[in-house]
Amino acid sequence: MTGGSLPGNVESRLGPYTNFFPALIILSTNSGPTPLALLDNRDPRQLRVGLESLSLSFAGIFGLDGFFRGPTFPVPNQPWFVDRALYFQGVTLEGSANNFLIGAVSEPRAVFFAPAGTLRNRLVQMTNARAFFTQPIQIPGGQWLVAAGGSGALLSQAALASTEVFDPSSDAFSPGPSLAFARSVHSVTQLADGKWLFAAGVDTNNDPQDTSEVFDPVQMSFRTIAAVMLAKRMGHTASRLADGRVLVTGGLSDLNGTGIDPVNSALASTEIYNPVNDTWIAGPNMTRPRAGHIAIPLADGRILFAGGVGFTTFLGVRIPQIWNQTEIYNPATNTFANAGAMGTPRAIFSVSDLGGGRFLAAGGISSLLGLGAPTNTAEIYDVATNLWSATAGNLGAARGMTSVIALGSGRFLHLGGADGTLLAPNALSSTEIFDSGTGRFTPGPALNISRAGFGVIATPTGQVHVIGGGTGTTGTSTTTTEWYFR
Repeated sequence: MTGGSLPGNVESRLGPYTNFFPALIILSTNSGPTPLALLDNRDPRQLRVGLESLSLSFAGIFGLDGFFRGPTFPVPNQPWFVDRALYFQGVTLEGSANNFLIGAVSEPRAVFFAPAGTLRNRLVQMTNARAFFTQPIQIPGGQWLVAAGGSGALLSQAALASTEVFDPSSDAFSPGPSLAFARSVHSVTQLADGKWLFAAGVDTNNDPQDTSEVFDPVQMSFRTIAAVMLAKRMGHTASRLADGRVLVTGGLSDLNGTGIDPVNSALASTEIYNPVNDTWIAGPNMTRPRAGHIAIPLADGRILFAGGVGFTTFLGVRIPQIWNQTEIYNPATNTFANAGAMGTPRAIFSVSDLGGGRFLAAGGISSLLGLGAPTNTAEIYDVATNLWSATAGNLGAARGMTSVIALGSGRFLHLGGADGTLLAPNALSSTEIFDSGTGRFTPGPALNISRAGFGVIATPTGQVHVIGGGTGTTGTSTTTTEWYFR
């Protein structure tokens, strides 16, 4: 199902399915549960929709492409639709007309409604305040796992081992399985078998760690990897390679010290996880130490690494830097080579895939002279030329630690983030929309509260769920969430 913006349309599609069986998409105003025995007294399963609107449901047959498409229907821009929901679930009908069986049952979908182009506080909160928990993970049943991250302030994280599950059908969070190790500012990477690798990050003492574990979304459990990583890291990147292994690069190895001293612990080293035998082996060093950098997968399997903080050495003294230099990892040769330099040094910045081998880098921390002040500049990398070029317009506000949502038609919504400095971030509630056609930013709808280091769920129904992060001048983690309606 897709839709939810008012005014707008709701569309339904069921599949893919390999047989040309009849199908039914059930529409409801409640999330059940409903015993399937009401339709087939031999079936012990339950639906996550009600049957009060069964006469309005859609019946049909799967097409040659394996999908059954229900009719598109308009939803008027009426106040009584706002914050209401419609629930959908599909089933196949197998057997004969006189002796049918319920065959496959789809995951449930819930479509919520609100005016288009708005960020709406729907008063749905997590059970724990958390920030820097990386991407939420979709799990069976149409639910989402939000795992780990940190409570407290952005610069004094108290890492969490807890997780929680958001269920769109109940519109609520509930506790999920715990990690073996509390971690925040870690990496999460999907493996080829659908499991997820959680690696490194800070522990409960805000110290970088060298532990890792694998989450199985089917079993809903975490499994510790016995082999420790080769280095303690936080603020690193993790990228899955074409052969299924995972390349981990850079990060900070020591957060002790005052001011920007931790930058001097940035790593140039890399390591590679092999999921076949649960081992970590050394990879080649990057051309320079990096943390808070960005990894951009390219279409040919190579990976571009851009920006980040690090250091140069002069007469034996480490001098902190923010890089504008980039480099490309080639998995065929297992080597790094310098690539085109950005016009502006930047770390902890956002990247958007504009399509056609072009990538937008916007904002980020840019000056250590201002103790980590962000920039409002933006630029585009073109794989074909290996060059960066400035956008026609800058961001309206200097910001780092943002999240970006693709709106379609070449438009990208940049949400929140923080200005101030790296040592004293000030979370923002403003947003901006980049139009790749004009190369310019324009103001977007404001968040309900200021947020930095937060997560987003791009739901299958088309809405975007904005979750947690740090808020205010101290960046204190929050439990609050809100929805964006495209």
